[in-house]
Amino acid sequence: MVTATVLRKTARVIGSLVVSLTAVVTPATSQTKHDTALTGSVNNTGYREFQGLTDLNGKQILPPRYASITYAGNDLFIVREKLPPIGTNSTTRDRDKTFVINRDGTKIALAIPPESTLSSIRYFGKATKNTAAVLQNKLNDDALIVFLQNRNMGLCDRWGKVILPPEYEWIGLESEGKIVLRSTERKLFVFDVDNKKISRLLCKDSRSGFAMHFTEGLAVIEEGGPKYITPTNKRPIKIRFSEVENFVGGRALVHLSMIDGRRSGGILIDRTGKIVSPPNLNIMSHSGGYSVVCLGLNKWGVVDRDFKFIVKPEYWLILEQRATVYSADDFIKNAQKPPAWFYASKGEQQTPEIISKEGKLICTLPRGTQFPFAPDTHYADGAILCDIGWANKNSVSYYVNLKGERIAKPFSELSSSSKVSFHEIAPGRLLKTVKP
Repeated sequence: MVTATVLRKTARVIGSLVVSLTAVVTPATSQTKHDTALTGSVNNTGYREFQGLTDLNGKQILPPRYASITYAGNDLFIVREKLPPIGTNSTTRDRDKTFVINRDGTKIALAIPPESTLSSIRYFGKATKNTAAVLQNKLNDDALIVFLQNRNMGLCDRWGKVILPPEYEWIGLESEGKIVLRSTERKLFVFDVDNKKISRLLCKDSRSGFAMHFTEGLAVIEEGGPKYITPTNKRPIKIRFSEVENFVGGRALVHLSMIDGRRSGGILIDRTGKIVSPPNLNIMSHSGGYSVVCLGLNKWGVVDRDFKFIVKPEYWLILEQRATVYSADDFIKNAQKPPAWFYASKGEQQTPEIISKEGKLICTLPRGTQFPFAPDTHYADGAILCDIGWANKNSVSYYVNLKGERIAKPFSELSSSSKVSFHEIAPGRLLKTVKP
């Protein structure tokens, strides 16, 4: 297994990478997209730059004169205008004008309550559920919009009719027709998007419901240790856990809390709490029917849902690369999908490989490339950001494609100015950022 020294070094490198990548990758990095996904909130740049929208060839859709452009999902974007006086405090920004466009730049008609600001589109409606994204010219009648009023959140429909008053500190992501809410009194509630009813969630979650969402009828809470809870306040799995994750395909990755105080290795359970993974496998990660497992020192591999090895357990370390997260909805949906590929290395000093979910070698990264310990910050815009030198003063960063070939920074050919950058924030759409 990876040594303690390597793990400490990994933590140090990841911290350095997150800082250094902001200078290499455009503002909306994979990591910031992940943070946005957790909260579902609009990314406000604080007027430090101007943003526009283009297609993949740089053809202008919106000119770069806006405070922020955020992908809401379902081919819709939330645009925040720069309004005078230009300020940096959140009170000023909360009064900024926002509007919604489709991928062609057409404004979408919607309304919000008076003296409010559009925050996000929390639910696109039943008609768009489980269907491919199509060009949207209007919101569905049952869509739900989060609006801000005096720094509190509420829900309204597309005509601006208030469904939930602005009495909430936090409104979570929609999943399985349910949204978790936290009131200004720090109480948790569950909102049903179909019948528009709200019910109290009776638990003392130490995280106050942050990022809580339901998958397969269960959500994770921290209540004297991690537990699972239903929307009707049942706790169906009576096991003492040390760590748990949300359910994916009828299974969840958990660690048990042992009698001696230690935590167990990773195991998979079903919704009844029954252990379904073999006792000799330490499950390291699990998504979309694939699990990264460890059998011991330098014996990492990948198994399918039937625990058959797709990648033989002969690697020093393997990490999964999940599909790109463009929107808040992607954060939940992508956990149900198979990984895009796996990073694998047979030794700390060995060149990392990229392996497909079928177990085939896609490519080998250039010699000397450090292992990408934080995959979400290493893959963006269809290219892998590689590092040599552990992010120290002599480090070198460059991009490669999925053939292992070094390439220029994605979309850098669209502008010769160092003050202009492009980043794909939605399929086929680039955020154009211009620094003053």
